[in-house]
Amino acid sequence: MTKATNQQESDNLRRARFDIESLTPMLLRGWADHPVHDNASTPDELFRRSIETFLAPESTKTTPKIQLRGVWFKMMLVDAVGDQTIKRRNIHNACIVMEDQVVLKHSPVKMRKDAIALPAHHRRILYRGQIDTWSCSFTVFYNRDYIDKRGLAALVEAGGITIGLGSGRAQKNGPFGQFQLKRVTARRLKAA
Repeated sequence: MTKATNQQESDNLRRARFDIESLTPMLLRGWADHPVHDNASTPDELFRRSIETFLAPESTKTTPKIQLRGVWFKMMLVDAVGDQTIKRRNIHNACIVMEDQVVLKHSPVKMRKDAIALPAHHRRILYRGQIDTWSCSFTVFYNRDYIDKRGLAALVEAGGITIGLGSGRAQKNGPFGQFQLKRVTARRLKAA
């Protein structure tokens, strides 16, 4: 590769930082369930198990800190494109969410109890975590040949309303996990 090609590639690479804030509560995907007649575990134990995969290393028993996988943010961007296969592929290839784990700033995690009907008159009780208010920041590296800052910000805004994050999100016809974009900052990457 020539020096001019490297310079052109670095001119097209950008880093954008997105600050988002909840519009609706988030329901955590991980959940423990058991039939109603199973008394082997208490609801508190089942609830704790349901949020274990989301706990950040700096969590304590009294103050849990929730983190989400960075790949969920990328998939939200890709899904926000809609059914246009070529554009979905371009976004998938042109954007990298830098954080493996995105730590949320959030209100206390509450235990939510839901009953789900199953065939043959059985039901199952689910104990999941619910966060009423939350916010976070995540970083995306992107190639300006495929999408610019305004286009990427529009995808984040659309994804916040139509896709969402977590269980029971808007994409799955649920009322949870919607968010709004509060701020976006972008910078050009410097060549090494």
